[in-house]
Amino acid sequence: EPPKLTLRAFFKDFLNDARIRLSPGSIVRYQRSFKALMYDLGDFLPVANLTNQALNQWAASLLDKGRSPDGVNLDLRHIRAALRRGEDLGVIMIAPKVDMVKVPRRLPRHLSEEQVNLILAAEPNDNHRRLWTFLVWTGLRRREAHSLRWEDVTLGDRPSMLVIGKGDRERVVPILAPALEVMGPPKASGPVFDCGSLDNLTAHFKMTAKKAGLPNTRLHDLRHTCLTWLVGKGVPLKLVQDIAGHSTITTTMNYAKIFTGNAHEVLNNALGF
Repeated sequence: EPPKLTLRAFFKDFLNDARIRLSPGSIVRYQRSFKALMYDLGDFLPVANLTNQALNQWAASLLDKGRSPDGVNLDLRHIRAALRRGEDLGVIMIAPKVDMVKVPRRLPRHLSEEQVNLILAAEPNDNHRRLWTFLVWTGLRRREAHSLRWEDVTLGDRPSMLVIGKGDRERVVPILAPALEVMGPPKASGPVFDCGSLDNLTAHFKMTAKKAGLPNTRLHDLRHTCLTWLVGKGVPLKLVQDIAGHSTITTTMNYAKIFTGNAHEVLNNALGF
């Protein structure tokens, strides 16, 4: 009976339904979010008791523990999607409202060429150094680069790669000369980069960035750096959107806000300076 449906039973049913609709990476992300929810609220909490107020209190407790607003919202989005799917399937009568945590709007953080060189110089591991360089010159997400295989790479005069991004959406990304160089000798099959697990990859980058004197730098900032450089060099926003795999051009436009362009010239001429 729906009133007696527990979080544990609901999530088990959700996973059985999701395995034919979602990618393995998305499944892992849902598992993490629900694991955190059930750890705090209990495996056997009736789904009927999972109200908007209960979710708000849970989100507040995560913030108190030091989780970032973006991290909390990531969990909330997955839980909201699962609950809405449950409502669509008739497992849940009415999915509770899920409020997102307010996040201050910030421009994408990016690195200068000098800062990138500092990180590369501080990296003792050749495989990791190759991957950092690859991310800077392709704008791929860490998971996209980590799962890239030689079978998805097309070489020749215009080398490119088939990338599977968020939402299991495919896109073709051109491979520029600096990225192609660090990929190493081409192979018939297998992963392009062999750098261990994703979590270890992120932790290792943080250590390297700290060693380079940039302790607040994140691995995802390498992607921001690439996209910022592309916009700054005048690459059309639509092309940058396609390369980045953004679902809307609004996200891509955030990178354009970083640049003042010829604003100084226009203002100086208008005001007679």
